[in-house]
Amino acid sequence: MSKVKKYAIIAGAVAFVLIVSAFALLRYVNKEKKRIENNLKIELRKEYSKQQELTTKELKEYYEAELEKLKEYNVRPKDIEHIVEVSYNYVDSVRYRDTLLFYYDTIIDVNVADFNVSANCIDIEGKILGDTIFIDRITNRDSIIVALYKEKKRCLFGKRTCKAIVYSSCANDTMAVLKNLHISR
Repeated sequence: MSKVKKYAIIAGAVAFVLIVSAFALLRYVNKEKKRIENNLKIELRKEYSKQQELTTKELKEYYEAELEKLKEYNVRPKDIEHIVEVSYNYVDSVRYRDTLLFYYDTIIDVNVADFNVSANCIDIEGKILGDTIFIDRITNRDSIIVALYKEKKRCLFGKRTCKAIVYSSCANDTMAVLKNLHISR
């Protein structure tokens, strides 16, 4: 065997080891990145769940957009006792299948098409293969505002009751409140 062939084999082996090492390092880095992102999300959730104390003036100044939505339902800023905004993100990754009319693209001579449809708060990803459509992922995002406020009328015993309103940014509408409990200690 000549020296050139030996050096070529050694260079190929070194290149192979470097490529395998690079892929292993990339896999480790991606796994570590995902772990750090998950930890950060957990810490952010803990931070967001803390209750802030605001005056009515600060509420009007910093949360004008939320108050505009609540004013549509006759909720006055001075009656509000609590506002909680919740981010809702639902991902359905179950694969759905449905048949379509057969269409063959003669221009590109391929019968597969990926698609991603975004409308308001919903994203749908999938592909069309022949006469069949596959939906790979459905994502639904929403921002929900919950406000507790004092009712204008007093109840039978002269006490004011606290009502709740839940507003969905995605639907631009209110949602039903099933329970409104206050636990006093």
